[in-house]
Amino acid sequence: MKLINAHYYYLLYLLFLFYACNDGPKPCNPLDPNCPSNSFVPPEAGINEIGTVDDSKVTIFWQPAEGNISTLEYQFKLDNIDGVFSNWSINTSKTYTALEDGVDYTFHLRSRYASQADFEEPPTEDISQTFSVNYNRPETIINVTEVVSSSDVTITWATVIEKSGTQYRYDINNKNEWSEWSTNQSTTLEYLDEGIHSFQVSARYNVRNAELTPANKEFEVNAIDGPSFRVYPLKQEVSQGQSFDIGIIAEEVEDIRYFECVIEYDSQYISYSSNQQGDVFQNELFFVDDGTPGTIIISAGETNSDGYSGTGIIITLSFSAEALTSTTGTAITITTESTYFDVEGNAIEVNQRKEGLVVIQ
Repeated sequence: MKLINAHYYYLLYLLFLFYACNDGPKPCNPLDPNCPSNSFVPPEAGINEIGTVDDSKVTIFWQPAEGNISTLEYQFKLDNIDGVFSNWSINTSKTYTALEDGVDYTFHLRSRYASQADFEEPPTEDISQTFSVNYNRPETIINVTEVVSSSDVTITWATVIEKSGTQYRYDINNKNEWSEWSTNQSTTLEYLDEGIHSFQVSARYNVRNAELTPANKEFEVNAIDGPSFRVYPLKQEVSQGQSFDIGIIAEEVEDIRYFECVIEYDSQYISYSSNQQGDVFQNELFFVDDGTPGTIIISAGETNSDGYSGTGIIITLSFSAEALTSTTGTAITITTESTYFDVEGNAIEVNQRKEGLVVIQ
């Protein structure tokens, strides 16, 4: 009985040694003379399906083949981006952020057993996957009413497909004076003159994936009802010593035969130099009194009893910027003495006398 028990425990010991030391084929270097050729199991890994990439950024993942419990190390390279393979590591992902639109890329992956890292030429498995880059570029929609009844207007915008971190810049009236890139999706434009304006917005998901053609939206400013006087432009920025022009506009008048317009300005900041008659009462009686610094009085009338109707330039005044102003500028004011008269000599009630601003920098 004791002999049987001894044999039993001896068999258990042999089974223990077998399973402890033989948990499957052991990878080894086939160049090692002690490595039986039939015991080598090549390392296997797989690259996750990449498909078509719609932006300049992609993260590529890979992992050991299913059932592989050994630790693997990897090298990788992306054609057209990486010049050589990376160093060996256990990392299983890589992010690229500079992919070009319309380009095909091939990602190469090498794998080896980490236990063979010290071998002179450890065996590796090479696999690859090719994918295409086709940008889904941003498309911007601008929101503004077609006709606005104020000289100040707030405009909003957004991309059709929203992505976190999307940046925008804008321009007005195709001046090519673009704002800085930012995530802002609205702006308020001030001192807009009467008439048609255009507003442009360009979006980008990142520095490479930008809107090819900026969005454009036209709108009309109709903030001043006639009969009125207004300064044009309502606001302008000039440099010290620079010459600039101011127009005085007759806005939506009807059957006027005579008018008087009094302009006041601060001669500390700007100096008047000359004028040019506009198309209202052109070639008719026209007088300009600029004898008092800071004040210009314009009076004109026509001999045609039908009078003048419409919107037009009364006069263009030329000035020189003499001194720097604050950011709020200096005003060009049309005083309350400014009046229209009809063909019968009666004063016409003026709706607005819209002043302008000049900022001297």
